[in-house]
Amino acid sequence: MILAPSIGRLVIGILISGLMVPPVPAQEFPTETQEIARSQVVAAMQVEAGKGYHMGISANSPRMTTSVILALVKDARSRSADGPPLLIHHEDWYQAYRQVTGLPDSLVPDFIALQRDYRQDQYIDYRARTNEIIVKKGRAPDLVLQVLVGWPDGPDVPAEYTYVDSASSPAMLATNKRIVSYRLLAYPDMTVQDEVEGLIGRPMGGVLGAMFKMIGPGRVVWSRFAVSQDGLMVTHSRAKKGFVGVTQTTTTYPDGTIEKDVPDDRPDLREIEAYLTQDLKMEYR
Repeated sequence: MILAPSIGRLVIGILISGLMVPPVPAQEFPTETQEIARSQVVAAMQVEAGKGYHMGISANSPRMTTSVILALVKDARSRSADGPPLLIHHEDWYQAYRQVTGLPDSLVPDFIALQRDYRQDQYIDYRARTNEIIVKKGRAPDLVLQVLVGWPDGPDVPAEYTYVDSASSPAMLATNKRIVSYRLLAYPDMTVQDEVEGLIGRPMGGVLGAMFKMIGPGRVVWSRFAVSQDGLMVTHSRAKKGFVGVTQTTTTYPDGTIEKDVPDDRPDLREIEAYLTQDLKMEYR
């Protein structure tokens, strides 16, 4: 059982209605879905809890979320290889997290609690006919998914939420737009989030924070990560603000501590970095 420290609901800024911001892309949520049972989400999260990394830190959130999604898709494909997209309801995600971690409402971290507060559901399209790709550079993935995360539009509906995870080291500032979308590519040795839309953030201190000081919070474009045998996550990602971009490699320890690059005394992590930084280019049809 993994316990998270109290982070508190530190939501910064005033949420802006959809009329006051540029329109989001004209992609909304699928109407025909198969809703995932809460028990399935619990089972997938319990597997992640057994891996020993801190599930209460936002730096580990991509690892937890994508692993749970891939487990749920594997189960869905065993029942129907071309079924409708999966729907993970925000309440099921929140309650599954509470059940697995044993946390009371007051200690649930923002990156989980705010998904419930804003009714942020997850839709995963795993159908082959909607995920065809042409590999321009690099290796073909074993699986390609389309993921949409968000809440329905309407009068006075907020366009985004922003929070600070002060439990990460360094602290992380993150903004979720009303619609977050990405392609999830699964390889035997890494996970890729490509064509990311709707996620903005930056580290707030240390060397990583200094990298973003000039451009401010950046829009995540893509991210690739892999996990070493002893549980360290190496991530290679790119963020942009306007025409300025930052590409970086980081090492995240199980406790949520993030370091720039990989340690010099870890040749195994250097090997991971080498295949994370390979040329990859996909054309999504």
